[in-house]
Amino acid sequence: TAVHRRWPGVTLRCLTEAVDLDAELAAAADRPLWVVVRDPHRHHWMGELVAAIIRRRPDVVVIDTGWPGWSPPEPAVHVVTHGASWASGEAVVRLLAP
Repeated sequence: TAVHRRWPGVTLRCLTEAVDLDAELAAAADRPLWVVVRDPHRHHWMGELVAAIIRRRPDVVVIDTGWPGWSPPEPAVHVVTHGASWASGEAVVRLLAP
């Protein structure tokens, strides 16, 4: 992924409906947090999970790789890529971590 090319040792996690959010956020407590979603407007649990993360980590950056139309709750920084291509991933990494 673009993130691994930029930071080879970074930890990526795939979160599902059954996530232990407390444990996941504790593991990332001392690091920047980016949450990548795709079509959260189609998956109710995903929007709820993002909202819960924002409540606990308002510094989170939410990256939506789907089509625009959904927005996370404030105060999250929100980036929409209009697709999940390799080029989109590279562009997000360059935008957020030049």
